[in-house]
Amino acid sequence: MKQVASAALLALAIAGTLMSSEVSAEDTPVLPRSFDKAHLGMGIADLHGSHPGRTRVGSSQTQSTVHIVDRPTDPYITRVHYDFYRGRLAEITIRYNPDRLRGKIEPFVDRLKQTYGNPQATEGPQLAVTDDVYAEKKTHWSDSQTHITLIERTGHEDDVPQVVLVLSDLALSRERESAMKRQKEEDTSKIPIPVPSTQDVRHRTAVHDSSSFAARGA
Repeated sequence: MKQVASAALLALAIAGTLMSSEVSAEDTPVLPRSFDKAHLGMGIADLHGSHPGRTRVGSSQTQSTVHIVDRPTDPYITRVHYDFYRGRLAEITIRYNPDRLRGKIEPFVDRLKQTYGNPQATEGPQLAVTDDVYAEKKTHWSDSQTHITLIERTGHEDDVPQVVLVLSDLALSRERESAMKRQKEEDTSKIPIPVPSTQDVRHRTAVHDSSSFAARGA
């Protein structure tokens, strides 16, 4: 699954080190943890029960993660992605309809800032991200439990950015990141590489002893 939240800044938020020089913890609004009856930390069965008539357009599953994609009825939204880790909702990704946001991007972003407070960090716009994306900008908010990322992507021929809003549970994200790191280390350890053998060590010792003896003889 493609990760739409910035890995570096999300990692800082998970570690509790993402701070703002402009906003103190007391002044930061409490960030939302729910959207359209789904809330971070809920179970998979609870999501199914809260969206009985929703059109499900995709899903995938691994040993510890489940990814579900819904198509809501709201014309402003094209897709909502739900990512579960160990049976609990860790991330909600809302993909907005670019045509519906035409001419409304700036007031939309202003509304987010009014609701969530001043961002803790902003990235970009970064140019030439991929062949399909010409520029990408990310805006981040965090509190003690939640991280929110606004992503604005502009295609090479698009006049309206693709807008994505990601809500992440920090505790579950911390667990998932740690598990992913352990899995990557385990997978990497299985890649065959040449390693020193006992014979290599003996050979180096013999060469060293021979060189030392020759130097003393000289």
